[in-house]
Amino acid sequence: MSKYAVVHGGAGYHSESSESSVKRALRRACKRAYSSTTAIELVESAVSILEDDPCLNAGFGSNLTLQGTVECDASIMDGARKAFGSVGATAGIKNPIRLARAVLEHSQIPDPLGRIPPLTLVSPGANSFAEHHLDKRYIVDPASLASQQAVENWKYWTTNLSQATQGLEVIDRECLHDVQDTVGAIAWCGPSDIAAGVSSGGLLLKHSGRIGEVRAFASDINEP
Repeated sequence: MSKYAVVHGGAGYHSESSESSVKRALRRACKRAYSSTTAIELVESAVSILEDDPCLNAGFGSNLTLQGTVECDASIMDGARKAFGSVGATAGIKNPIRLARAVLEHSQIPDPLGRIPPLTLVSPGANSFAEHHLDKRYIVDPASLASQQAVENWKYWTTNLSQATQGLEVIDRECLHDVQDTVGAIAWCGPSDIAAGVSSGGLLLKHSGRIGEVRAFASDINEP
């Protein structure tokens, strides 16, 4: 059976200096993905590679919050089972897409009391869930997810914010909106095996606890 995958590194402006790095990350994601046997495994694998690359706004290297921390959102959809899982404002999760997958898989297990399982978990709730349902390799020191470039960008823009707040001239307002979008992947491994997933570090200087469209069903991804 043929397999097809589409991966993207986020919309927005990518500087010439980072273009080759982004392309390398996308090629690695595709190469790793094709070793998977199902569409959802392919998507999880591809997006996790993108999350590990510091040149993209997801996982390690994500934009920092106003408070200087990394908080990520991610979601994944399995078309074969019409199943969905997502997480928001997670801290200390190396690959948020893997936690979103864990939420999805947990939702497929019948509850002994008939309770409806969560499809979305956020902040401390997501991290608590991770302690019981995610491989410990993917639970890390939150500070380890802040790349050097992300820290430098945060310092630069917090200085701009301070100046703007005081009514002083802002150095470059436009660049604040560069490369703030979501990374993702779509996979087709047969007519009944389709999946999609997205992950994002969110807006630069966002308030801690802010959750973007990534974690919302039918927003960034939808069932086929």
